[in-house]
Amino acid sequence: MLYTSPGNIWKPDFYLTNSVTNTYGGTHDGELLRIMPDGSIFWSQRIRARMACTMDFWYMPGDSQNCPLYLSLYGTKADQAVIQWRLNADGELEALELSKNGISNTEWSVCSGPMNSTISWFSSGGYSEAEARLILTRKDLSLAVFAVAISVFFVMLAYTGFFISPAAAPARVALGFLCFLMVLNNLNVIRSALPRGLEPSKSWLLLFMFVSLVFNFGALLEYGCVNYGMQVDAENKRKAELSKKLLDGSGNTSANLDAGSSSFSAAAKKAVSSPTAKVGQDASAPKEASGGSADLELIDQITIDTGVRQDGSTIRAPPKPAKQKIFYIRGGKPGFNHAGVAKLKDLDSTCRWLFPLLFLITFIVMIIVGETHPSANKSKEYASLCVAG
Repeated sequence: MLYTSPGNIWKPDFYLTNSVTNTYGGTHDGELLRIMPDGSIFWSQRIRARMACTMDFWYMPGDSQNCPLYLSLYGTKADQAVIQWRLNADGELEALELSKNGISNTEWSVCSGPMNSTISWFSSGGYSEAEARLILTRKDLSLAVFAVAISVFFVMLAYTGFFISPAAAPARVALGFLCFLMVLNNLNVIRSALPRGLEPSKSWLLLFMFVSLVFNFGALLEYGCVNYGMQVDAENKRKAELSKKLLDGSGNTSANLDAGSSSFSAAAKKAVSSPTAKVGQDASAPKEASGGSADLELIDQITIDTGVRQDGSTIRAPPKPAKQKIFYIRGGKPGFNHAGVAKLKDLDSTCRWLFPLLFLITFIVMIIVGETHPSANKSKEYASLCVAG
């Protein structure tokens, strides 16, 4: 056996077709050449390379990726040299011998896939190329627990807010924001580990976390509607109570009558409250000959802004406030009534059964869509390509 420098003999000028960055041999990476007694040559060279691999993340966290490894000759044509994978005793291609250390990690398990040798044709001629496949399978529970399960937990936690009294605004708001922000933070963490610009529609996991985020936001928005309904209901009750004070038993306003009750005589009050009473009659109108003439003259002097003394003299009523809130009373009810909006205060009772039902239906639909997606079938097919090494 003869040891010599690798630079003293011809070596194939191969390169990795789909490499992004790489280093070959050299003093640091290592290179070895041996000439056997039968004339055969054993040449070994260490390569550090970062390979490009097109991945499909739809079936994540149960996905498998099929990453190719292309080894080609750059300047030596196929009629001069051919790259071929080693055959076993049965004449079959051997699987790649993967190192036990440094290949698999806590996230992926790696195995050898199909291999073949082909001729690639270019304008300058045909060149030999060897192709190997590395099958990367994501390990179970690596993301299923920390992404899917946690998203479900926070949706369930947001659901418990429907059983908290709407009057406890700080508790409801804090719970809603906490669940929303935690799911959003988990979503950003998962996205930071994936290629930039990956849309949620390209990954089942991202889509599921986004849907969970929408449910948490919906729970927070629901409390906003409940709180607004409570405010409208309280305003309606206040107006209804005020309208009762402004109305007497017959449905006529009695505020002005009560204000001057000490000044009016019984006959004058009866005339004013009568639907046929006229205000501002002409002083020249005929009076009754006897009885009640003082009261009738008193009525003739009543105007909108004038009060009446017992002796018939008039005084001007105090001016109205600069900003006076006027209630228009129609049929004994407030004229402005959000009865439908006020019902929002009871929305919690509906969401207690509607919210979990919608989430359960959505979860089942997403499971079905995830399992029947074409990318899911490809991922399952890749996992079956592993060959014994």
